[in-house]
Amino acid sequence: EAYSMMFPRPRQDSIDSLSCAEDDIAAITHQTLLIHGREDCLVPYDQVALKIHGLIITSELHVIGECGHWSTVEHTQKVNSLLSDFLNR
Repeated sequence: EAYSMMFPRPRQDSIDSLSCAEDDIAAITHQTLLIHGREDCLVPYDQVALKIHGLIITSELHVIGECGHWSTVEHTQKVNSLLSDFLNR
């Protein structure tokens, strides 16, 4: 409900235009790194990241505790380490 209130129509139309169909997400075959803050109240990880992780069979998901929406700001070193490890494989 809180999310819906943030993006009332017609503003929601712009958000909808940025989304991808689940079939398109599931078709991703490349190794995929997903990073999400456990305490993200704007985009809850259990409603978004877990779903995407389930759709992309080659994905790995890292949920960072004590972290809200801005994982790159709140846990910069952790995120950079995850990215570096992922990209250097």
